[in-house]
Amino acid sequence: MLQRHDAMTKRSLKWRYKEYKSTKLEGNGTATGEASRSDNAADGQSLPRLSWKEACLRCKELELDCYACVGQACIACQSAGGEDEYYRHGCLRGDLLDIISSRIPDMPGLGSDEWLFPTASGAFFEIRMKYPDDERRRIRDLDEFVATEDTIATRIQAITTFIQQFRNINNRWTNCYELTTVKIIEACVSIQQMMLEESRQSWSPLGDRNTIIATSLRALALAHEIFELDGNLPWRMKDVFHQSSFRSKKLECDAPTITISRVKKVPKRFDSKERKLPALVREMHRVTQKMLLRPQAKDLPTILCVLCIMKLVQNCLEPMNDFFDAFCAKEFKTAWFSYCLVFHEMARDYHPLVYHWDKSNYEELAGEDSMPVTYFKSFRTIWVEDDFAEGCGHMLFHRGLENFIMGDIID
Repeated sequence: MLQRHDAMTKRSLKWRYKEYKSTKLEGNGTATGEASRSDNAADGQSLPRLSWKEACLRCKELELDCYACVGQACIACQSAGGEDEYYRHGCLRGDLLDIISSRIPDMPGLGSDEWLFPTASGAFFEIRMKYPDDERRRIRDLDEFVATEDTIATRIQAITTFIQQFRNINNRWTNCYELTTVKIIEACVSIQQMMLEESRQSWSPLGDRNTIIATSLRALALAHEIFELDGNLPWRMKDVFHQSSFRSKKLECDAPTITISRVKKVPKRFDSKERKLPALVREMHRVTQKMLLRPQAKDLPTILCVLCIMKLVQNCLEPMNDFFDAFCAKEFKTAWFSYCLVFHEMARDYHPLVYHWDKSNYEELAGEDSMPVTYFKSFRTIWVEDDFAEGCGHMLFHRGLENFIMGDIID
């Protein structure tokens, strides 16, 4: 049923875009994409049709042919007006997974108390972050909980122990989030834990769909290290990452104590470290895309959890723009916006982040599986109790969701 609904969603998106273009034509006589292509052809400047992989995000989502030259916006993006939600995100072409993960630099050791931060020039700074109470403050990475014997039971136990660290997250991260955000993270942890318990009872293998919340939380923990670095550095200190003469600096903060040292090459103890953060961010986006393109009724609460955590990861990574010129948050924002658009079109009759939620629609869709309905109820409780149903229930979905995640009712 949901797959049929997803096909209807694509048709609806395409119809809405065509309706928007025809309305715009009636208002100001702007040429359509087809007319523009005809004019270009008449001038001897016919634009090539891009392959699916090379097409821009708008044309992919709306199932349009994408015509463009290298370095220029495609016809569909050029013909879109300022009212178009896609227009604000530009004409983004290529494989989003490759773009997003390749823009996040290698940071060997990230997740421990010593890690490397790169500069645009290729040099590295060794970052040492020591908390007064390390066991209470630092999120221990999942690697530290992996048992010697690799079984379904030990994997579930390791993931469960890892995600429990995110409960009462403000106790670890010094009131980093608004109360609503803390509740959302708690809900995501509880949902992931219930999914793991269900896998334990059924002895089903741990696939990417039923562990993606834990993967997203792991990415958040690593990204928070960068957020901590940015938050504790004096503004002028950020210039040191561009100074070749800089050698070492120790900062005494309330928590943590940060020592920054310049290194000429990667020390041997970091040689074997994997690209954890880029790999986790890529996996987070990959699985989200898969769940949206091949939707299942039970996955809707999981997708909502990932969208919430993904926005928090994005906010943690944005300070990298101050340090590392190659990183750009635009692609991350564009992907998140796209996922929100597709999710809302696919689940508008089922998800709880609306002014009035009729849970019977989702109960009918979920059938005998009552757990996903329970997951959605936890989000609905936060949405209503914290007054977001009144404050954001009539907003565009992605705007209301962003306000909800950040605990900010006022847009």
